[in-house]
Amino acid sequence: MLKPIQSRIMIFIFLGVVILTFFIPRHHQIGRLESIDTLLYKGQYATALDSLNHIEAKELSKGEKAYYSLLLTQARYKNYIVATSDSGINEAVDYYSQTDDQEKYARALIYQGCVNEELGNPEKAINLYMTAENIGKKIGLTNQAFAKLRIACLYHSQKIGAKTIAIHKYKEALRLYQQLENHHYVILCLGEIGSLYRDDKRHLDSALYYLNAAIKQCESRTDEQYNQFTYYTRRAQYYTMIEHEYEKGRRDAIKAISSIDSIFIDRPSAHLTLADAYTHLGLDDSCYTVLKKCPQLTNAEDSVLYYLVLSDIHKNNGNIVKYYEARHHPARDQGHQGRPSLPFRR
Repeated sequence: MLKPIQSRIMIFIFLGVVILTFFIPRHHQIGRLESIDTLLYKGQYATALDSLNHIEAKELSKGEKAYYSLLLTQARYKNYIVATSDSGINEAVDYYSQTDDQEKYARALIYQGCVNEELGNPEKAINLYMTAENIGKKIGLTNQAFAKLRIACLYHSQKIGAKTIAIHKYKEALRLYQQLENHHYVILCLGEIGSLYRDDKRHLDSALYYLNAAIKQCESRTDEQYNQFTYYTRRAQYYTMIEHEYEKGRRDAIKAISSIDSIFIDRPSAHLTLADAYTHLGLDDSCYTVLKKCPQLTNAEDSVLYYLVLSDIHKNNGNIVKYYEARHHPARDQGHQGRPSLPFRR
């Protein structure tokens, strides 16, 4: 029979084993999830997603599963994997809504909004972003800025309200991203504000100011080629379509095309803008060369610009019939898709 002191020792050993069995694995998983969260914060999205894919979700506690679902949704979104279901992020929102962790609750709401955008529910997404935005300062600058940015993007891209709301929210997000020194999103906000002002004749000076600022920041960095392509193209369109300064438009369109490897250019806007500049400069041969290299048309905006260029070529050649045919071509407004077909040359 064990003595009292020996019995106590055995009890302590048993309790130690229990603690090692249950507490350490739990602590290990939380630490692992926090490390992945840090990877996401640092922008290492592919590494974060790969790490999450190696975690067995079935072995997680309820709180860990909520954290895991939040991080997985965030990582998939940042890796451009389109959501097909909102079940995982809904679990995270439900869990964090009953805790004091306002940062993760707000972040869960934001990514629930991102998922709803991808599922085709922009109005619901807007409400989720606004709910997150209104929780308060405890959600952190990063979450505040991203909620405002997503609201701006939706008002910019969807017919759900005035574009002035988009400009206002982009400016709010811009101030926060400047505080965070997040150069990527600073460039994005500057460029999109400039693009919106470009469509308002009352604010054309502001359009050029913000587009210039976005391009200047792009040029000082080596990791912003796609934004450089985008905003050089939009400034080129400003020069050709609004100011009719075709030489400036030509230079910017060339910079846009040369700023990024051609295999990654999936939009024809820079090529079409350059072709437009060439036709107005009377350089039809150069226009044809550019159109031959033009990526496929993807939407109605591309089609409109393509048929405008085509009509100008016919006008330069003195073919008034084909000029009017191109000017009023039905595919202009139907979003013709595919590689542009070149007109027969005289």
